[in-house]
Amino acid sequence: MPTLIIHVDKISPLSGYKEKGLQTQPYVTMKLRKPQFFVFQKDVGDFTTKSKADEVYQEKKSFEVDNLKGVELDVEVYDAHLGEKTVSASITGAKELSGATHHFLLGSCKVKLGDHGITDDPKGIKVPLSNTFKSSGAEIYLIFTLNP
Repeated sequence: MPTLIIHVDKISPLSGYKEKGLQTQPYVTMKLRKPQFFVFQKDVGDFTTKSKADEVYQEKKSFEVDNLKGVELDVEVYDAHLGEKTVSASITGAKELSGATHHFLLGSCKVKLGDHGITDDPKGIKVPLSNTFKSSGAEIYLIFTLNP
């Protein structure tokens, strides 16, 4: 079965928050999903990077996939450090996860892998993050390789 390697490179410009002594340390969560039975989706796997203030991750994860037809990668960027501070979500524009986790959603995107012609040659893709607070125009840089 082919192996999809996802390399989380970096986010640029920074999606985080730096002001008045506060600095975020964002981390990236990814969920790989494949359609199943027309309406439902099957989770193929997930991955979470370490928190980094400079938002340069250089982390890789491999997933077993039969093909990339209809496969989607859900990417979300969160911060736990900002949640430790007494900052109102309405001031920062960040979205707080439900429950007592206090992790803030800084941005998200969805990548349809079948649309990018991913092969055994590494293919870099930059995807804009939506829902970023402060309208930073942040993009996440991902590198994909599909080994047969």
